[in-house]
Amino acid sequence: MTTAKQVRQLFPKSELRQLYGGRKPKSYRLAHNHIMHTANTQHGERGFRRFWIPPQWIGHGWEKCPCGWHNGDTHYAWKEHADHWHRQIKKLGSLEAVYDDVWKRLAEHYPWMKRLAEAEGAQK
Repeated sequence: MTTAKQVRQLFPKSELRQLYGGRKPKSYRLAHNHIMHTANTQHGERGFRRFWIPPQWIGHGWEKCPCGWHNGDTHYAWKEHADHWHRQIKKLGSLEAVYDDVWKRLAEHYPWMKRLAEAEGAQK
């Protein structure tokens, strides 16, 4: 497993870095952080962040993420985060089941999320 320190050693900060905001830089790839989220989580919500990473980082700590975020478009996350999503999908049987579990867990910590989850459930 590649650590964050090893990635920094392979690709010095002065050469390559993740970029927040703005237009997609040529060849950079969409990525997000590890904050618990669903397909519709917005940038900035509860600390969730999206950003652009250089393609050279893929396979060096960054992997394709199966979470379905951003309309299911191909994007990347830190390997441990992507592995977590793979395990959850396998354990719970589907991406939708994982989203239901995430909503349930978020509702336990954020009262307003509980109301939102109940409203979403009523629409199904």
